Amino acid sequence: MCESGRDIQFRNRMLPEGMTISAVKGSVRKIMKIKGKKQLLIATLALSLATMAGCSDNQNISKTEPETDAVVEEIKTDDSSEITSEEATPDNEEASSEEEVTEESDTLTFSDLPRNFTFTSGAGGWSTDIEINEDGSFAGTYHDSDMGDTGEGYPNGTLYICSFSGKFSDPLPTDKKNVYSMKLLELINDDADKVGTREIADDMMYIYSEPYGFDDADVFLVYLPGASLADMTEECRSWIFLDDSVFKEVPDGYYVLYNAGGEEAFTAEEGDTIWYHSLRYDSGDAYVIFYPSHYMGSSLNFFENEESPVSFSISVPWDGKNTETMICKKEWEEDGDTFNVTVESDESATPDTLKYFITVECVSNPEFDFSLWGSDEPGKLKAVFIEKN
Repeated sequence: MCESGRDIQFRNRMLPEGMTISAVKGSVRKIMKIKGKKQLLIATLALSLATMAGCSDNQNISKTEPETDAVVEEIKTDDSSEITSEEATPDNEEASSEEEVTEESDTLTFSDLPRNFTFTSGAGGWSTDIEINEDGSFAGTYHDSDMGDTGEGYPNGTLYICSFSGKFSDPLPTDKKNVYSMKLLELINDDADKVGTREIADDMMYIYSEPYGFDDADVFLVYLPGASLADMTEECRSWIFLDDSVFKEVPDGYYVLYNAGGEEAFTAEEGDTIWYHSLRYDSGDAYVIFYPSHYMGSSLNFFENEESPVSFSISVPWDGKNTETMICKKEWEEDGDTFNVTVESDESATPDTLKYFITVECVSNPEFDFSLWGSDEPGKLKAVFIEKN
């Protein structure tokens, strides 16, 4: 059976939850959490006034021609939270209007984000993992294992380690959709005095290091679901697990935290998204599994029975939302058959059970035989795939 993309993506990616340097050595360290007071007040003011002839002098409303209607706002984010506004309103002596006041907030809080972010390449035994609290403080660990680097007293290899904590400022909106900016206010290496030193314990060499992912750290950009990948730098995209030939924006449940100074990107995912599920269609002993994956690419995998290896797989460039026809190829076959595939949420799906209606049509071979999987139409398969726990 094929290994799903998410299995590959998270292999060797993170230490067990809560593990720090001392935990690597076999003991438990109390993670220091820095509590702070939010110091930034984001104030927005949307003010629309209308007047008619006969208004009293103490209303202090200036009248102008409709073409000069404008709002000028000044928002200060210091402790005084001073907000001033000047508005010009239309000069219409005989007409009065009631304008709807709308308030749109671009405020993003840390409680809106996943708590755990990881910086890794997806290959090798290294990662930097941080846990962010609701006040922007965070604690993290970095580890990089080299099991081949052995010597006298450390036959189990070498491990680079770092435990640290810090704090971010509150995120502020940028001029890009679903992109926010914040600053690193504090970064503390718990073993700063030991950086570069080595010690042997439990048959392993430990080397104290700096927190990888925070090089030249100052401004961090937060990319929410729906943010355009075109608004990311090439360096940022190189660290995230999204194929930009398939995805044009950050998919649902996926988040990116980019250290602009060090050109390093952390990612986080919510566990209840489509990328954490597989769907299955059964026809007698035969079955097909649809594996959605943003990292390795989604795929349809055809099996003759539970004991058989995969008969063939179709690579599906699906972004989690597309319902249009996708041109697909067999995996591992450059000159293999070509298929048209559509993936649509089935109307019988419920919040507790995902269901997708998937159609597969072999365009390179109209007589392609799908009969083993319950199709009586040459070259085509249409079926409802149901989430399997």
